[in-house]
Amino acid sequence: MTYIKQTVTDPNVYKEILRSATIFARMHPDQKALVVEELQRQGNNVGMCGDGANDCPALKVANVGISLSEAEASLAAPFMSKIVDISSVEVLLKEGRGALATSFQCFKYMALYSMIQTISVVYLYSRSTNLADQAFLFIDLFLVLPLSITMNYTRANDKLSKRQPSDSLLSKAVLISVLGQVAIQAGFQVLTGRLLIGQKWYLTAKELNDNTEELKALTSSYDSAVILLLKVVLTKYLNL
Repeated sequence: MTYIKQTVTDPNVYKEILRSATIFARMHPDQKALVVEELQRQGNNVGMCGDGANDCPALKVANVGISLSEAEASLAAPFMSKIVDISSVEVLLKEGRGALATSFQCFKYMALYSMIQTISVVYLYSRSTNLADQAFLFIDLFLVLPLSITMNYTRANDKLSKRQPSDSLLSKAVLISVLGQVAIQAGFQVLTGRLLIGQKWYLTAKELNDNTEELKALTSSYDSAVILLLKVVLTKYLNL
């Protein structure tokens, strides 16, 4: 462990100090902020804990600032801990990673809902039909809404994953996950539609008699009926 005694305020000097120093003590408030900023310029994510007014500049510029008191430092730091030691840092890191992962999952859920619904509509349009208004209402009330409520009441895992979550919505992991799910859903819908067309009893939407009431409860054609049932199966049983 290296100790260097310095009282300078020149930022250029800190560049040299940071290469060998591991402990910084007896510093002025501005000097603390300079150390944090220089560490950030070197590509580090810097966390700062403080309990007094002299820590406020560093708490403001740090990536994560934690106040260990309810005094002046709590006004500058985005987080405040009632525990007067740094054990709260571990809790904050866990909560932060959990919140980030949850936010990304919510984004993927909302994006997939729109994209999969679009695929269904485009496919049915190609068959000269579409889901009935009652079918859209059924999907929203009995498929999407219960799943959203269930997600809200799902407990967090007791342990964090060793794999660090992505820090960008456009990262490879997020895009592969979203596009992969879209491909799976599109494949199921197209395959099911092709199998339906091959049935001897199949009739197109134009061929169906307007007086036929067997499909008019939620659907307007065999195609829309199969797509609706497929959505129910994938949502309720396969969780896709």
